[in-house]
Order: sequence, then structure tokens, then C-alpha cells
Amino acid sequence: ITLTGDVSLLTRAFSNLIGNSIRHNPDGCLVTVTAYPQDQNEVCFQISDDGCGIPDMVIRTLTGALPDTEKAPHIMGLRIAWQVFRAHGWNMIFSDSHTIHILTKK
Repeated sequence: ITLTGDVSLLTRAFSNLIGNSIRHNPDGCLVTVTAYPQDQNEVCFQISDDGCGIPDMVIRTLTGALPDTEKAPHIMGLRIAWQVFRAHGWNMIFSDSHTIHILTKK
């Protein structure tokens, strides 16, 4: 499968997600990145760690379940990744606080 997109933006988005796992788990954690075919012309990237996980409030703010106000948690790295993937027509799905799935478009 060949994917097209802005390489520098996609690199930044994936780097933000992996960097978040590193930064928010100062005692260390195991970060796992996998990619597998989802459909004939789609790929699912899965990024997970066994650290503290993403706080529910962060996930809910990013996905729009909570208003993004001045009192909202800091989500800049996740927001950038979310925006880059959405701009490419991809979806970012939180299956739980430890695993993010990025689904490419057909």
C-alpha cells in the first residue's frame, strides 16, 4: 500500500504522539508502534504505551466532548497530530487511554 501526504507534517504528528508517551512517563514505559493493512487500500497505525495513559479529560476535550476553554488541559501535541491526520482525511481513534489508532483513508 502506498500512502500519500505531506511527509514533514505526518512525521511531526507521529513524533508528537511518541514524544508524548516519553514526556508524560518520566519513569519510562514501553511504547509500541505497529502498522497493518486495515482494508485493501487502508492502513491502521497503532501507537500504545504501558505508562500512565492519556487522562480522560484530555481525550474528551480533544474529541469535542468537553468544551475547549482556558481551563481545558494542555493538549497541544495531541491537537497538532489530530489536525494533521484530519487534514489528510485520516481518523484518530482512542480505543482506551493507552492506545491510539490512526486510520488512513482509501
